[in-house]
Amino acid sequence: MFYLETASAPIITIEPQPFTNADGNEVALSDFERPAADRLALGIWPLESAPYPDLEQVVVTGATYEKLESFRRRKWVTRPFNSQELGGRAAAALEKAKDEKCAAVDGRVSALFGQGLALIGDQYQGKTVQLDQVSQNRITAAGASAKLALLQAQISGAASTFAIEWIMQDNSKVALDAAGMSGMADQCMAAVDKWVKNARAHKDAILALAIVNDVNNYDFSSGW
Repeated sequence: MFYLETASAPIITIEPQPFTNADGNEVALSDFERPAADRLALGIWPLESAPYPDLEQVVVTGATYEKLESFRRRKWVTRPFNSQELGGRAAAALEKAKDEKCAAVDGRVSALFGQGLALIGDQYQGKTVQLDQVSQNRITAAGASAKLALLQAQISGAASTFAIEWIMQDNSKVALDAAGMSGMADQCMAAVDKWVKNARAHKDAILALAIVNDVNNYDFSSGW
């Protein structure tokens, strides 16, 4: 598939329309893409055009058969896009390219969530915590409880009794006090916030582009 950048681009496309085979039967253009046996059953001889037109690159305005020895050759008549067709095709191609690139960015974020976060700090024993949506919700809730416990301990002057065992990505358990749970929540939420904001920045940059090649070549590997 070729994408159009300007109205002067020498790109054309096919519009499917019916034709008549050598036996006088109507044959759709799509029938020429059938396997050889099916084409022969429809009375369609092997095609020999130079080259055989790509069904997405030319507008067919007519076609005839030319008998050459033991086979018939399809002769195609084509025309280029008019300016209205070019504009519509170019706009659609640009929109499709942007959708695909933004989906790739979303895929990068999903992959990061899937691989989890390696926690920093001795109390986490070098473990990685899960960051799927359910885990994020649990971390947020437990982190809030831990922060509240720390605040209550600060007000009362008594040591916090908060304690929790967190199941890490490798299915091991790590015992955390209020400070440890609060710190883990802070690390996780900071990472998630960074990834989401970076994805949004990349998608905004993609949506601002005006040329398909620029969209296709856009590199969103930075900032994660």
